[in-house]
Amino acid sequence: MNTSMLWFTFLLLAALMAALAWVGWRFFYAQECQVPAIQPEPPAPPIVPRAKRTLPSVSFRPGRALDYFRDRRFIWFVVPMLLVGFVITFTLTFSRYYRPDPLSPQGLGPDVPGFGEEKLLPPPDLPPSVFVGTERPFLEGADRDWKRLNPDFSQVVLKLFTRMEERGYRMQLLEGYRSPERQDMLAEKGPSVTNARAYQSKHQYGLATDLAFLRNGNLVISERDPWAAAGYKALGEEAEHLGLTWGGRWAMRDLGHVESPAKISPPVKTNVPS
Repeated sequence: MNTSMLWFTFLLLAALMAALAWVGWRFFYAQECQVPAIQPEPPAPPIVPRAKRTLPSVSFRPGRALDYFRDRRFIWFVVPMLLVGFVITFTLTFSRYYRPDPLSPQGLGPDVPGFGEEKLLPPPDLPPSVFVGTERPFLEGADRDWKRLNPDFSQVVLKLFTRMEERGYRMQLLEGYRSPERQDMLAEKGPSVTNARAYQSKHQYGLATDLAFLRNGNLVISERDPWAAAGYKALGEEAEHLGLTWGGRWAMRDLGHVESPAKISPPVKTNVPS
């Protein structure tokens, strides 16, 4: 519905409401406010003895119902009701031709989710002592800041956490973003740790996470634990259901690793003249 049609509708409704107000004032309020003229009392009729008589028979006539509509007050009660019904019908009929612009989350800021979307929050941080002396080497210096992950990717991982908790497994982030220097340091430890050099891992782009299970306040990383082995299988199922890549499918299995399937482009090195 264009603007001119919308204004015409509003003006027509305003005119109908004004007509209703005038009818109410003219034929109801104004008549009630009039002071009736004082009429002289008629003389009392003479008392005549009442004679016995029989009640006349009443026959139904189709035109008798129309006598009610000859009452002026009844007519002016029906007319406003009809006008109100017309206004309601008119409004409901033409309302389907007008649709407001859909609401958009644009301009709300990067930290505000879109309408109808629930922004998931990361679990509370654990004390650093939990990550000391585990089966995962060099875990003490890992970055576990959720804010350094890709925002969309972190929301998918948090959905994964919710799904795993429904299956009886509480998850914990072991490492998220990984600097290029740390990636090279881990690669130098040998293929048992990682084969990826700097910018060859999605950790440098905030698109990968290493996860483990939390049981009774302690990390459970080893797959030799039957409970954890079943948990890694569930982790792979839920991760792939959400469209993530699970490291358990790789030749060098990394059961706690999940990452985004998005492609990465290593930065291009430029020669800076000395």
